[in-house]
Amino acid sequence: MAAFDLTKNAFALLDVTPRANRAQLEDAYQDALLEADNHKAEAVLNRAQQSLISPRDRLESELGYFIDTKPSTAKTILSSLRNGARGLPFGEVAGLDLINLSAHLCGIGNPSERFEHADQLVAAYEALDFDEISQALNALRSVSGFGPVEPAQVKTALNRLRLVHARAALDAILANDEGVDHLATWADELSCAGPSGRAFLEALLQEYESRIAPELGHASAKVRDSLAAVDADPEDRRLITALATDLRAWDRLAQPLQNADRARGIDEHHSR
Repeated sequence: MAAFDLTKNAFALLDVTPRANRAQLEDAYQDALLEADNHKAEAVLNRAQQSLISPRDRLESELGYFIDTKPSTAKTILSSLRNGARGLPFGEVAGLDLINLSAHLCGIGNPSERFEHADQLVAAYEALDFDEISQALNALRSVSGFGPVEPAQVKTALNRLRLVHARAALDAILANDEGVDHLATWADELSCAGPSGRAFLEALLQEYESRIAPELGHASAKVRDSLAAVDADPEDRRLITALATDLRAWDRLAQPLQNADRARGIDEHHSR
């Protein structure tokens, strides 16, 4: 299952835009129920409707959808995503909307295509403007009638969304043979990233460290075993070659964490 799926967003499920008011949401919900063919589908629609009425859940649905893209363009994109994701109008999507689209595409296609979207996601976060997001969101709220949101609320919801985006990006990165090497390069650039870009890279590296921990632990154990074998018979060059191979394998996995801590100006504890 993809870590982030635009087609499962509450607005997409009810086929409404964030501009929809309460009456329009109710109409859309009733229309969608007519199309539902089982209790499970009805339950999904009911949750979608409730999430767009609940202040916190509505905010997360808004931020995880299209808040600054023309409704007709958003509808075209969703249709394309449901039918192969070809010919997407990337030139008409920017900011957080582009990030959401890129995060969705991190779960689609071959490893090379998925990695390209992860790369696009990293770049889009670097260019993200928090004030623009708040303004766009409150402009929509003034139309929908759900009331404005405070910057602190937006920031908290964005923090949660960033973690979801990081998981989606990491899925794409780890699916690519050279993904870990690219992640190491991004980690090396941590110190020169802007606030939004750095926050996303930090989330991405945190997710990587958590997910790679078992494999990194196994690689560390292999290095220790190889070192013990060399200690026992230092004249056997095959054992030295095996140790070098195990060290390289461990180092490749640890490189993103090493580079990140170097960029932060601290020692990387796995290496120590």
